[in-house]
Parts: sequence; C-alpha cells; structure tokens
Amino acid sequence: SPRRASSSRARAMSGWGMAATCPNAGSSTARPSADVTRASAIGGDPSIGVAVAEPAKGRLAAALAVVLFHYFFRGAAAEGTLAQGYPLAAPFALYGYLGVNLFFLISGFVIAWSAENRGWDQFAIARFIRLYPGYLLCMTITFAIVLLAGTPLLSTSLGQYAANLSMFAPAFGQPFMDSVYWSIVLELVFYGWVTLA
Repeated sequence: SPRRASSSRARAMSGWGMAATCPNAGSSTARPSADVTRASAIGGDPSIGVAVAEPAKGRLAAALAVVLFHYFFRGAAAEGTLAQGYPLAAPFALYGYLGVNLFFLISGFVIAWSAENRGWDQFAIARFIRLYPGYLLCMTITFAIVLLAGTPLLSTSLGQYAANLSMFAPAFGQPFMDSVYWSIVLELVFYGWVTLA
C-alpha cells in the first residue's frame, strides 16, 4: 500500500531499512553506509554510482559542464560575448554541452521518484515550491543587474520582467530574462506529462 511504501522508504532513509540492501541486516550492529542508504531511499542499486545514489551531485556536475562549455568555448566561438577565446581549454569544454543531456536524464529519474504516491495536486504544489521561488529570485537579480549596467550588449525592460514572471516569456512576445531559461519550459512540460501519468 502507499502507506506501507512510504514507511519503508522512511526506514531506508533513516538507515534502518536494510533487509533489501544488506546481507547481514539481521545483525543488531549492522548499519548501512551513506551511499547504500541513499541508494535504498531512491530505489536504486548502490553499485551503479554517484549519479543514482547522490543525484544532486550528478546534476551539479552536469550544470558545471554546461557553464564551462559556454565560457570556454561558445562564448568566444559563437556568441561573440567574450573578446578572446581559450584555445587550450576549448577542445575539452566543447563537450560540456552533453551536460544538458545528463542533467535531464538524472532529473527525469528524480522527478518520477518524487511523484510516487502523490496526487497530482500534491506533486504540482511540491514542484512549484521547489522551482518558482529560486527562479523568481535569480530572474529578479538578473533584471536588476542588467538594468543598472545599461550596456548596449544587454538590455531589458519592465515588460520583459513582467512576461518572465510567468516563466513563458516568449508566449507574451518577450525574450527570456536569461537565455538559459528555455530549459525551465521543457522541465514544466515534463512535469505536465508526469502529472498526467
């Protein structure tokens, strides 16, 4: 039952639900390692690595790979936002774009797990609380900095800010406050599919 599943998961997260993950679970002194506990809590096999046992670290690594891609390769090669490139780092940073795929792969697993034993309304509220406050803060900071900088390369307006409050700025004829926010739209679409499932 959902209640029993939730109870089992709680025991696993606290380090005591070892029947399925530790051969000597019957011993009164047996305690799980941190990786085994986390993998058990998310329903994963601890042998498949950090990306499953610690998805937050996997997503952080993926996001940093994308940052390196933009700064050390794309910024100079395609966008012209950097005055000069980094020829020594560029051949390695080039593959940082794969971080996008890795991030969505891990996120798909985590989101599907977070929706387990939740109604669609509980899932929607949990995702909103998780996503929107951080988005609003970062978007507002970007708006303030760009507005105060007043450089020709970057410009903004109150109309753009208002449109971005919805997370779907292009639907209102405005660009994203930060171009990387396109990924949030895809994330919201995925939330919709999970809700329907």
